[in-house]
Amino acid sequence: MFDETLDELHRVNAELGSYRSDAGHNNLWRHAADLKILISAAMTNQDSCADGFSHAGVDRRLRGAIIGDLTHVEHLCGNALAMIRNMTDADITAAAAAAATAAAEQRRQNLSEDLSQEETTSEGVPEWMSVEDRRLMEAAAVVPHVTVAADGSGDYRTITEAVAAAPVKSSKRYVIRIMAGTYKENVEVPKKKTNILFVGDGRTKTVITGSRSVADGWTTFRTATLAVVGDRFLARDLRVENTAGQQSTRRWPSGWVRTSRLSTTATSWATRTPSTCTPSASSSVAAS
Repeated sequence: MFDETLDELHRVNAELGSYRSDAGHNNLWRHAADLKILISAAMTNQDSCADGFSHAGVDRRLRGAIIGDLTHVEHLCGNALAMIRNMTDADITAAAAAAATAAAEQRRQNLSEDLSQEETTSEGVPEWMSVEDRRLMEAAAVVPHVTVAADGSGDYRTITEAVAAAPVKSSKRYVIRIMAGTYKENVEVPKKKTNILFVGDGRTKTVITGSRSVADGWTTFRTATLAVVGDRFLARDLRVENTAGQQSTRRWPSGWVRTSRLSTTATSWATRTPSTCTPSASSSVAAS
């Protein structure tokens, strides 16, 4: 989590270096959103780090030793977030007013966007997604680099093995085809595994399932069935679930997807924004 926080803060610094108050309303909004997302992620990492330690034994003492420093970092990030919000909100307001005036002079409708609405294309795909990735997400068939099949007919029997064999810090999209079946494993896509695409056989056919919960001694952070840290992760045509809620009458916290950057559409997952999905009962999320 420390490395992730440093990466996010370095990216904030780089984004601030290219910030321009005269970039126009839409560009300003996107730039401001990226800055706020990165700072918020850095803040969330402090809580996630603390959650990684249990409340007993050595973990409890370690947690107590670092909690003060984590809180201090979180407060510093909070101050930075407030300053960024004050700076960008004023610029966005001024740019929106200028855009409205220009539109009125040209006798066109006000084209200002609803800032609370996620920017997508008419097909529901995020605008930031490349043309090549859009084709991969919408294609009827995708040629994979490797295939995972639980029955042994593919290159690997488990998704974890396929991810481990994927290239490190790849600049090109790496496609892992996951054949129909139920894969009982907790999958992690680490930071060095970038540009990975999971392609299943359909949300009802390809299922990644786990059952970790706090009741079994796992921290909430470690209960996720699918944990993604690597940048530019995509997935389609599969379902991820955590069945912990079905196995106990008590609703212990558990998670199905954990990722440092996640954006969802009707047809895909695309890693971009901070998110930790931790429901209290049996739950699932599908890319159809």
